[in-house]
Amino acid sequence: MFKWLNKHLIPNKKNHYRPDLLEKQNTRVLVGTLVALELLILLVINVNFIASNSYLASVLPGVLTNLTNEERESVNLNVLASNDLLNIAATLKAEDMAKGGYFAHTSPTGKKPWHWLEQAGYRYEYAGENLAVDFSDSKNVTKAWMNSPTHKANIEKSVYTEIGTGVATGTYNGEQTIFVTQFYASPSKTNSEVKINPEVSVGVPTRGVPVVSITSLDIKINTKAEVLGTTTEELNTEVLQNNVEKEFNKAATSPVRTGNYLLLIVGVLILIVLILTIIIEIKTQHFDLITNGLIIIFLIIGFVVANIYISKNIETGNSTFFEFSSEQR
Repeated sequence: MFKWLNKHLIPNKKNHYRPDLLEKQNTRVLVGTLVALELLILLVINVNFIASNSYLASVLPGVLTNLTNEERESVNLNVLASNDLLNIAATLKAEDMAKGGYFAHTSPTGKKPWHWLEQAGYRYEYAGENLAVDFSDSKNVTKAWMNSPTHKANIEKSVYTEIGTGVATGTYNGEQTIFVTQFYASPSKTNSEVKINPEVSVGVPTRGVPVVSITSLDIKINTKAEVLGTTTEELNTEVLQNNVEKEFNKAATSPVRTGNYLLLIVGVLILIVLILTIIIEIKTQHFDLITNGLIIIFLIIGFVVANIYISKNIETGNSTFFEFSSEQR
C-alpha cells in the first residue's frame, strides 16, 4: 500500500518527483471518468427519464419515511413506525391526485384527506398529511417540508406514532410527474369509531421538480428476535446489511449531493498531490504535471457549480400553497 502511494500520489526520488496520478495518460483517464460521472448525474435527474420510469417511482416511500424519521430523531422525538394501512391510504391519495391531475388536500370531488384513511380501514386518534409534487431528489422533498412551518409541524408533532408514504406517477399542469403523500397518525385506542375530538392537521402542499428514489428496508430488531428466534449473529449481520442498503439508497436518491461529494473527494486528493508536487522539490517544478492537476481541479469546480445550480433550481421550483386546516370528528 505504501509503495503504491509513493508511486502514484507522493513525489519522491523513485518516481523522480513526478507522481503518476498527474501524468498525462492518467490525467486523461481521470478526466474521462469525471465527465462520465457528471453525465450520469445529469441522466439520473433528467425530468423525462425520471417521470417515465415507474419502477424508480414505486420505491420512493421507504426513503422518505427514513428521512422523516431522521428529522424527528434530530429533535429527540420518537421514530414513527411504518404502518401498512397508512401506506395504503397514502398511496390511494397519491394515485387519486395522479389520476385526477390535481394537487390539493381536498380533491375536486370534495374528498378530504381523512377519506383515504377510512378507505384503508385505519382508525386514528390524531392524523396529519403532507403533500409534494415535482421533485427529483428525495432529500429535497423532506427539506422543502422542513422549510415550511406547517409541514414541519406535522413531521415534528409528538403525538404521532405511525407513518405511511405513497407515490404515484401522473400528469400535472400538462407534464408527467410524481405525486407524494405522507400521512402521520396515532391509532385509535379503541376498536370502535373514534369520537373523542381527534386533532387532525394538514401541512401545506409543496411543489418542486419530479422525484426518483430507491426504497430501503427497515427492520424491528426486538420483534424479529422474539418472534423468529433470530440469533444475535444473524441479527447483527442483517442490521449491517440493512444499514449499508439504507446508506446506498439515500445516496442513490440524492444524485446531485452524492455526485458533488465524489467530485470534491477527487478534487481534494488532486489538490493535495499538486501541493506536494510543488513544495517537496521546490527547485524543480514540473509544469506539465501542475497544468494537468489544475485542469482537473477547474473541471471539478465547474461540475460542482453546475450541480449546485441545478439543485437550487430543483429546490426552489414553482410552489402552490393551500391554507393550513384542522378538523375535529
